[in-house]
Amino acid sequence: MSLSREACPAEATLPARHEAGEPEVLAHVQDCPRCRALLAQHRAFLESEAGAVAPTSSQLADADASLAAALEREMSGGRVTQPAAASPRTLVAEPRASWWQALFAPALRPAWGFAAVLVVAGGVYLSVRPDVQRGEVRGDSAVSTAVTTLAPVASEGVVTLAWEPVAGADRYDVVLLSQDLSELGEPARVSEPMFVLRHDQLPAGVTAGTSLLWQVTARAGERELSHSVTAGFVAP
Repeated sequence: MSLSREACPAEATLPARHEAGEPEVLAHVQDCPRCRALLAQHRAFLESEAGAVAPTSSQLADADASLAAALEREMSGGRVTQPAAASPRTLVAEPRASWWQALFAPALRPAWGFAAVLVVAGGVYLSVRPDVQRGEVRGDSAVSTAVTTLAPVASEGVVTLAWEPVAGADRYDVVLLSQDLSELGEPARVSEPMFVLRHDQLPAGVTAGTSLLWQVTARAGERELSHSVTAGFVAP
């Protein structure tokens, strides 16, 4: 009974058993391309030993390539295929780096360092510029919100709007606003941190009990020093 192709003889004993003419080995080799190729390589090795010259790494690589070509021919049923080029070294494909690894590759580290410097420098620039401030409730002025308003005081037909005084201010502009932030009439100019609004001073179209908004701006001459946030009150 011959050996099956799945039960090849051990490579160490295959040449000796084949030379001894074991029937099952002979029958197996006749049907097995792999074992025939191994025997051919063994014979080539013995012939090179006869010359008493040790094979070089290049010769071993060529032998490996020849064995691979022989196996390919045997497995393809004798069809001629393009032989692989012999190379003294086996090329192994390097795994492709992920996008994250490529993003922080050594070649890009200087660029990331420069970008970090720009971010830090931009933050310092914005922190020291006196004319760059946060956005405000109304408008986009470069003046900070600093005036502190007090709670409106209402009495019969009168409401008093007051705020904390601002150092350096010689006048205050008080503007009345509707709920949609539209200005109502002209701003009132006062020298003290207080504005008394009487019923007969209400802007045209505004009646008692109407919910209004107000804002005060502190000035030194025509220069704006600071202003308050928009606050609410009820028309007298």
